[in-house]
Amino acid sequence: MFNTYFFQVKTKSLLIVGFFLVFSSGAFAQLDGRLFQIDVPNSSPIQLEFKDTRYVLHTPDLLVMVRGYYNIKGDTVTFNDLDGPMACKPGEKGVYRYKITKGELRLELIDEACEGRHRIASNVWKEVIRKEP
Repeated sequence: MFNTYFFQVKTKSLLIVGFFLVFSSGAFAQLDGRLFQIDVPNSSPIQLEFKDTRYVLHTPDLLVMVRGYYNIKGDTVTFNDLDGPMACKPGEKGVYRYKITKGELRLELIDEACEGRHRIASNVWKEVIRKEP
């Protein structure tokens, strides 16, 4: 009797952990590996690239402006810059509601400590489809 109960509890626990891992990895997968771009008048476009839990803001010729980490919870993304000439101060996180529709990424302000990041984030980002070599 005890062994059956223990097996059921262990099985349910594994299912819950498995569901959490699948759900959380799916959230990151919405942005992981994607590249978005805004056009800047009289300047090079700016691209926002997501890889794993990191992001890079750069020009198309890969001049890095900001590197950082992002975290997704539901439809909310939190940005935390690490380095780069346009990086926000350490600890100045930006929290945005994000939505991807028809190849466009929109970031709606929730909480932001860095004005420069908000000016860039408030644009409509168009997805860049990479061509295979």
